[in-house]
Amino acid sequence: MVPQAGTDSRIWHDVKDLGADLAKLEGVRGGQVKADVAIGWDWQSWWALELEWRPSCDLAYRERVDAYYEALWRSHVTVDFVAPTADMSGYRVVVAPSLYLLTEAGAKNLRRYVEAGGHLLVSYFSGIVDEHDTVHAGPHPGALRDVLGLTVEEFHPLREHETVPLSPPVSSPPPVPLTPSVSPSGSAPLPASGMIGRVWSERVRPAGARVLRTFAGGPDAGHPAFTRHELGAGVAWYLATGVADPRPLLAEALDSAGVDRPRDLPETLEIVRRAGHLFLISHGEDPVTVPGVTGDGVLDGARYIGAATVPAGGVTVVREVQEG
Repeated sequence: MVPQAGTDSRIWHDVKDLGADLAKLEGVRGGQVKADVAIGWDWQSWWALELEWRPSCDLAYRERVDAYYEALWRSHVTVDFVAPTADMSGYRVVVAPSLYLLTEAGAKNLRRYVEAGGHLLVSYFSGIVDEHDTVHAGPHPGALRDVLGLTVEEFHPLREHETVPLSPPVSSPPPVPLTPSVSPSGSAPLPASGMIGRVWSERVRPAGARVLRTFAGGPDAGHPAFTRHELGAGVAWYLATGVADPRPLLAEALDSAGVDRPRDLPETLEIVRRAGHLFLISHGEDPVTVPGVTGDGVLDGARYIGAATVPAGGVTVVREVQEG
């Protein structure tokens, strides 16, 4: 904490200021962050997915988890991580980016979660094997087949740099041609939806699920790419490819589940609530005004009514009070 320059230095004064700020946050001690969304995390699934004899060397557990976490973070959604067998009743949405290995207990837990009103979003090549790395009986995705309301007839790993376009929502005109021309690199032209898949494609057959988007090119052109299946009081969603930015598809699940979040703020603004305190952390280069905030500034002593300001690269903490 004491640099070579000694106590008459910027670093020393920054450390002192940090200590003073931490003392002001006494009211946060013991409080918990409340998240409406969780991401499924399973070490065994990670280890099993990346064994050498899988269908593609481009399958990467962390890459999918990171992609969905970043998409949620940039959407100002606070996220927890949970095991497939954990209590999920407190979450509106659970995302399972890559659950290649799924035990029977985990599959039953996910089914109970959906039937009780939860929204589950699953990505490709999930529910394939059990804890012994043995393929679940019946068509893929064995452990999640009934939850997702579909079967997967074939896996089609994509070549390096190959991509597959996704159609706009199936109800949106005009229709996208199902057999577009393919560029020399193996990637089909970008569709009107602007969404493309990478790494993976699947031949999906709905068995109760409703098709929301189809593949507009590639080996599974015209077949389902994104589906929705209502089960009990909840919904299970499935994405059969690796979309680089899943935010538009995540938004459908978040909206359906009633997850409240800001819509018009910079994606570089981090928002977290804990113990009646609102933390606003700017990772951008411009100041941000956040509407709908009323309370007392813990660090700066300001009184915020209807909006709070966050300096560029700075932090604002507000002890919130309910208006009216």
